[in-house]
Amino acid sequence: LRKHMLAMLEDGTLIASHPLQRMTRLLQFASAYAEIDGEGNVSLSEPSATLDDMDLVLEELGSRQVVIAAESRQLIELAAVRLEKTSVSHGLITGAVPEAERGSVVERFQAGETRAVLLTMGAGGEGITLTAADTIVFLQRSFSAIKNAQTEDRIHRIGQDRSVTIIDIIAADTIHERVLDVMIEKGERLEEVARDSDTLRKWLS
Repeated sequence: LRKHMLAMLEDGTLIASHPLQRMTRLLQFASAYAEIDGEGNVSLSEPSATLDDMDLVLEELGSRQVVIAAESRQLIELAAVRLEKTSVSHGLITGAVPEAERGSVVERFQAGETRAVLLTMGAGGEGITLTAADTIVFLQRSFSAIKNAQTEDRIHRIGQDRSVTIIDIIAADTIHERVLDVMIEKGERLEEVARDSDTLRKWLS
């Protein structure tokens, strides 16, 4: 996929909608083992170095409550399976979880009955209060700075006097790291940056 994108850049035939789709796939590959079917659909599965690091982070945090976030629903669902295997009490909030069930997940977490909430950034970006946690772990960031900020705000509250910890798990020396660096530097959405052919070459090289 990477070689194909580079070839498209060299030939000058890169279509505007294609870079974002292909970049999303490459970012998924940086988080877990993945396969692509004949229609281009990506399926994530174990092993996952990202989830290995998640386990280490949770171990270091001891008994502290934590919010775990990712853009990819597949990755969050893999994380939920991993927590079930390690007997970490948790709730799950994704677009596939009914609204009433999401409310129950939040209530249990806020009451201290579960240690972690795993959420996709689309489903957990607004209208959810998870202030029982003082730590949020990003397995993936959104391509949107606004969505990132909204997700971080889930553990903030007005007048709170304790510090908030934000942890990013980043696959070093991969496109994951390069994309985040460029997004932070430019302060733009990936859709905007991906239109720049020179930047795409930098990410892929």
